[in-house]
Amino acid sequence: MKEEEALKQRTSLLRQPKAVWAVAFACVISFMGIGLVDPILPAIASQLHASPSQVSLLFTSYLLVTGFVMFFTALFLVRIGAKWTLLLGHLYYCLFCFRRYLFNNFGMINTVLTKAVCDGLSAC
Repeated sequence: MKEEEALKQRTSLLRQPKAVWAVAFACVISFMGIGLVDPILPAIASQLHASPSQVSLLFTSYLLVTGFVMFFTALFLVRIGAKWTLLLGHLYYCLFCFRRYLFNNFGMINTVLTKAVCDGLSAC
């Protein structure tokens, strides 16, 4: 009987490691961000002179690229550490912003996807 209770306590949904709670919290914040941006997509479409489906595709691409880069950020994190991974992501972001400042003909799709890469690198 005691083994059964011990097993029940260990497999409880609320008794998870801190890493599981951190990932769950990050997912909630991510979905909140999606819910925040989704209502303004028509306004973004009108400013870009694009159809709503094109803007939705751009937003989806942004999320997919960010998630894809986050996957590889874990490899950087294991090899060079969290501090250097964050510094690398922020350095890339600063270089991208400087390039955007110098050459203003960068294009919206390139800007959004490069921002996604920067977000993915900085997300450790």
